[in-house]
Amino acid sequence: MASRKPERVSSGGFRVDRKRALATLATRRFQDPAVFVDCWLRCAEGSRAATTQFPHVPGKGFSFAFDAVIPGLGGDPWEPLFDPAPRTAAAEELAKGVLACLASGPKELVVESGAHRWTVRDLESARWETWKGRGGTVIRAGWSWGGSPDWKERLKRVRLWANEAPESPSPGVVADVRRGRYRLRMHPHASGSTRSVVHLYRLGVRVESVEIDLHARTCVHANDDAAELSVDLQRVLPGARRDRLLALARGHVDDLLRAAITRHESLFPGIALRLEEPGSLALWRERHGRPASGGDRQELVFAGWLADWLHEATSPLLERVPLFFAGKGKTHTLADLRAELDREGVVAWSRRPGAAPVWCPSPGELPWLARHFGGALREES
Repeated sequence: MASRKPERVSSGGFRVDRKRALATLATRRFQDPAVFVDCWLRCAEGSRAATTQFPHVPGKGFSFAFDAVIPGLGGDPWEPLFDPAPRTAAAEELAKGVLACLASGPKELVVESGAHRWTVRDLESARWETWKGRGGTVIRAGWSWGGSPDWKERLKRVRLWANEAPESPSPGVVADVRRGRYRLRMHPHASGSTRSVVHLYRLGVRVESVEIDLHARTCVHANDDAAELSVDLQRVLPGARRDRLLALARGHVDDLLRAAITRHESLFPGIALRLEEPGSLALWRERHGRPASGGDRQELVFAGWLADWLHEATSPLLERVPLFFAGKGKTHTLADLRAELDREGVVAWSRRPGAAPVWCPSPGELPWLARHFGGALREES
């Protein structure tokens, strides 16, 4: 039988055969049927749920519950897929999850949210009804033996904004940005990578991570509640919204630098004094890698890591920040050492405090100096 062509309407658009479109989405859209976990977690976030849970279900069952009613549910639960809008974002994620789940062939799928109940076995036998439900939302699914997608494994891999974004290897050094439906949290990147990383989220659930170049090595958690995703829901599509999100990250790196400088200035002078105490030098030399916080010993390690990070940041903000040691509890800024270079023609350093204007208590300080002064360095014994 010939396929039905789209029907042109007076507005110049097309009226889509929604039955055929749904069937196409169900068979092609989702490479991993267990991606319904991501969709329904986004649905909970879009519904402003305060709590979510996955109650235990024996056998091959699935159950997900949250304490909010899904907004935007009207007479047709598929409608948000074809006419997405901010007010129906949660309902759109519900429908995406249902399609993904149907791809795994469940024998039963039931959604109960407030006064609405949706029973789905396949696209041909979906029933939408009003019922005397309670507040909140419950989604249940069941499969025949051996047919269940590995949703528990998928759940282990899910990364939520609520869990990931607050975690920073650099306590007190963060920059938060809010612009409409965009939300960013930025902190110094703790890994050994030379590039910055941006974790992209939609409705509080991570979609992917990308690397970009920023003038300070930064970890960015970037959420866009209206992000447009690829057909397999694994990428944020290129376009104006994604570009705007990355532009916000680039535009607020200096906010993060200012926060880091403020924290650094409160730590570094005290560290300069402590390095002459027994045992402190060993800690200073062990600072590389993920910084730790809490307690005097860990604070010293963190201060060293933060100083390393600031040295990597190419910004004029650093000119008058204390970044180098002078011995006897004193410190130098880049401006101090540039003045020293103008006077003496070299920047002298030593591994012993007091033997030269700059004291390098560990090998980690030499790359700092070389980055700024290169061949003008001279070691004093």
